[in-house]
Amino acid sequence: MSTVFIIQIEVPAIKFCSQVSFDVRPSRLQEVFDGAKGFVNGIAREYGHELIDLDHEGTERKLESIRRQAIAGVSVWQEQHKTADDWKKKFDRANEMMNSMRDAYYRELTFLREQVYQKQKAEMEGRSFEPTHVVHFDPSDYRTDQDTAQVVKEEVAKVVKEEVSLVTRELTIKHDEIES
Repeated sequence: MSTVFIIQIEVPAIKFCSQVSFDVRPSRLQEVFDGAKGFVNGIAREYGHELIDLDHEGTERKLESIRRQAIAGVSVWQEQHKTADDWKKKFDRANEMMNSMRDAYYRELTFLREQVYQKQKAEMEGRSFEPTHVVHFDPSDYRTDQDTAQVVKEEVAKVVKEEVSLVTRELTIKHDEIES
């Protein structure tokens, strides 16, 4: 059984790349490796004044490549994390708003049911019933983003118009009672 031993030489400035491959018996592997390492060290000594780096294992190049990949990955992850945090905050605000709206709606619904009950009770006892106008749910209390602002504005206008109509009716009834 033998082992492949590869020596690669690159000169990127002139786009030169050369590779030599040897089929080495395991018993001679260390000897061949030491010879190649000695050859590289000899070149380094001869051209030492121009030597930038001597990395026998290619670890610095590999490390730099891994570092660049890691930095790019971290940047992407940070951006995704920020986006997720932003969406979580929006969701939490919307959830809180929905809970508040639901509570106000149920308070108003309970109040209206009580009014219906009081009206039925008054009719059974032969008394007159005067409804009370109370607003527990006011859509204008709930702000939303720009996309739904127009829809909410239109709905608020409808609700306000209905409320004005109810209050006008209530005041008219009270006015008529006072006049009679």
